[in-house]
Amino acid sequence: MSGYSIVKGHGRWVVTHPEKVGTVTVIGNGHVRDLEYAVPDWADGDDENAAEECFTYRGDVYFLSEFLRIDKNAPDWLQQFDGYSSDSFFSGVVVKYPADEYDDGIRVYTYY
Repeated sequence: MSGYSIVKGHGRWVVTHPEKVGTVTVIGNGHVRDLEYAVPDWADGDDENAAEECFTYRGDVYFLSEFLRIDKNAPDWLQQFDGYSSDSFFSGVVVKYPADEYDDGIRVYTYY
C-alpha cells in the first residue's frame, strides 16, 4: 500500500494517506458470519426462486447482490476486501470471503 499507513488494534484499522486529507477507519471483529437465503423486498412475490444469499450485520439484512466487486482501480486500502456496499459517500460495509474456510460464511466490516 503505497503511501498509506495502517494502525491495527482491537478489531479496528485506521488507514491514513499522508498526501490526502482525512482517514478511513475499518471496524470489525473478523468473525465469519453465516450466509442464509431470503427473498428480498424488491423481488416479485410470486417467484419461488427469488431467494438470494444474505447475512445479518448490526441488525440489518444485507444481500450479496447489493455489493460491488473491488477491482484493481479501487483505492489501495480496499484491495484486501472482496466487495463493498456504501451507506453514504463517506461510509459503508466491506466484506471478505474467508480464504482458509470454504463454507457458507463471510467476514463483515464497517468503514467510515
